[in-house]
Amino acid sequence: MALSLAWGLAAQQSQNEAILRRAVELHQAGDIAGATAAYREYLKNEPKNVMAHSNLGAALSKAGQFEEAIVEYKKALELDPGNLPVRMNLGLAYYKTAQISEAAGELAKAVQRQPGNLQAVFLLADCDLRLGENKKVIELLSPLEKTSPDDKALVYLLGTALIRDNQPERGQVLVNRILRDGDSAEARLLLGSTKMNAQDFAGAMEDLKKAAELNPRLPDVFSYYGMALMATGDTGAAAGAFRKELEFNPNDFVANLQLGVVYKQDQKYDEGRTSFDRALRVRPGDPGCATSWPPWT
Repeated sequence: MALSLAWGLAAQQSQNEAILRRAVELHQAGDIAGATAAYREYLKNEPKNVMAHSNLGAALSKAGQFEEAIVEYKKALELDPGNLPVRMNLGLAYYKTAQISEAAGELAKAVQRQPGNLQAVFLLADCDLRLGENKKVIELLSPLEKTSPDDKALVYLLGTALIRDNQPERGQVLVNRILRDGDSAEARLLLGSTKMNAQDFAGAMEDLKKAAELNPRLPDVFSYYGMALMATGDTGAAAGAFRKELEFNPNDFVANLQLGVVYKQDQKYDEGRTSFDRALRVRPGDPGCATSWPPWT
C-alpha cells in the first residue's frame, strides 16, 4: 500500500514537472496564451512554486494583462520576499498601470537592496518626479552626477527635479550639458520650465512650443506648454495642449488635473470628475485635486 502511494505521488510529481517544462517551452517560443494556461495548470497542483508564479506574471505582462501579473508577482514575493527580479517586475507592472505610488514603493525597496542597479534607480527617479517628489529625485541622482556626468537620462531627470525644486542655477548647468549636443526637445523643455518658474510665460511658451515640435511624444512637454498658455489667458489652446499630452501619455498628472480645472470652469462636471479621478490615481490624496473638486468649491 505504501509502495503504491509513493509510486502515485512520484507519478503525479513527474506529470507536474512535465507541465512546467511545457509551459516554459511555450513561453520561450512566444506562445504566451499557451504558456499562461500551462502555468495556471501547474500552479493548481504546486501553488508554492515561486518561479511558476513569476513566469506567469511575466507572461501576463507580455500580454498586457498587468493587473493579473501584479497578483502573480505578489504571490511570488509572499513566498520569497527577497527575490529582487520579481520585485523589479512588480514595480514595472505597477508603473505600466499608472499606479505610480505603488511602483515607487517597490522600486525603492529594490534600490535599497541594489543601489547600483541603474535601471531601478532611473525608474524610481521617474516615479518620484511624476509624484512631485523633487527632493527625493535630487537626493537619489546627485551622487551619480560625478560618475556619469554625460548620461542623458540622469541629466534630464536631475535637471528637471532641480528646476522644479527652484534651484535654477544648478539646473541650468545640466541644461547646458544637454545643449552641448545641439538643440533638443529635452533642453527646450528644461529651459521652458526654468522660465515658467521665473514667471516668464511668454519666453516659456516659445521654448515649450519648440520642444513640442522637436518631439511631441516627450513626456510633460504639452502639459507644460498648456500651463504656459493658461498663464497667458488662452484657456482654449491650453485645453488642446493638455488633450494632446493625454494622447501620448493618458496618465499624466498635470494634464489630467489642469484639464479637470478647465472642465470645471466650463461647467462640464462629468468630464471634470473623470479627469480629477485619473489625476488622483497617479497621485492619491494630492491636495491640488482636493482643492479643485468638487465643483461648488
